[in-house]
Amino acid sequence: MCAAVERLLGVRCPVTGCSRTDSGVHARSFCCTVSELPEGFSIPTDRLPLALSSILPEDIAVRRATVVPDGFHPRYDCLGKEYAYRIRNSRVRDPFSVGRALHIPRPLDTERMNDAAARFVGEHDFAAFAAIQIGGFKCLKLKSRESKQSR
Repeated sequence: MCAAVERLLGVRCPVTGCSRTDSGVHARSFCCTVSELPEGFSIPTDRLPLALSSILPEDIAVRRATVVPDGFHPRYDCLGKEYAYRIRNSRVRDPFSVGRALHIPRPLDTERMNDAAARFVGEHDFAAFAAIQIGGFKCLKLKSRESKQSR
């Protein structure tokens, strides 16, 4: 992202991201800020996604750009994060879900799985698992959902 911003604007501008993903985790969304824009910057905000996406690698795209207040920090002003864990339960693996879903070829005991997941539904204090302690980090809200697809 930094190189694309520099190429588009012609100068190096600080880019601050919201966080990083763990190894093997795929983000579906990522927030960042670009600050210290050059004098005379004139690209309209609604045109930035197309301008940046056209020079980013094909596995990265800018979907939206918004003007934020001075002092906004994409990591510390984040309202939340959402994680999705997927299990592909099929005798035959799906090459399109490799690395994005856990493949389990044998039948699952979904009743036991749902009973276990129900223990986590609601609000719980997981601050001890945070890499750094930030005021206001309090709870995890978990939703459990089962979806079936034909084999």
